[in-house]
Amino acid sequence: MIRLSWTLNEKTPAYGNGDSLSLKTVKCMHAGDSCNTLQLSLSNHLGTHIDLPFHFDPKGQTLNDYPNDFFYFKNVQLETITKEDGELICKKDLQSIQADKDCEILLINTGWAKKRHLKSYMMSPPGVHENCADYLRDSFPKLRVLGFDFISLSSFTNRTMGRKSHKAFLAHQRPICILEDMDLRDVKEIDNLLISPLMIDYADGTPVTVWANI
Repeated sequence: MIRLSWTLNEKTPAYGNGDSLSLKTVKCMHAGDSCNTLQLSLSNHLGTHIDLPFHFDPKGQTLNDYPNDFFYFKNVQLETITKEDGELICKKDLQSIQADKDCEILLINTGWAKKRHLKSYMMSPPGVHENCADYLRDSFPKLRVLGFDFISLSSFTNRTMGRKSHKAFLAHQRPICILEDMDLRDVKEIDNLLISPLMIDYADGTPVTVWANI
């Protein structure tokens, strides 16, 4: 078993160089307290996280609307699509891969996980074009989630397209949830996968831990 999600810390990159995780020591045994505790402050879209329909659809599903088994995937397809700064994954890129009709989650490795320490990871990452959403619905009839190794479906260099793309994936009668900011370094093949979300009532998205059997 391997982990395909990042550890949260105060250096976690945030979309557009926004606020990262803030940690405050509440109790410290070295200061004479009886235990050690921390107070956390973070966006629900920081680090490896999942976007749910309510994120861009006021009538869309929240975290409460999904059963536990939604987050377990027996059929995983992992593909490599290389992209440079600000480039969008488009329908034509997806047409070059062979669609597994039983695929439940499609993961795209662009190589950007290795650039996560760079400012460009926050400011000029790749994104996904809106024309991918309907193509994936047609080609992958069982697809529930699209995941990738860059910070957001929306490239910060093209936020207008990013908003359209989020709506195309999420504001639909058959939404495809979005798993962003994954760690896909060096993984070649996955047998099955579990997304473990931080359970927040009625959340439009939430940080997750992703476990994969290889």
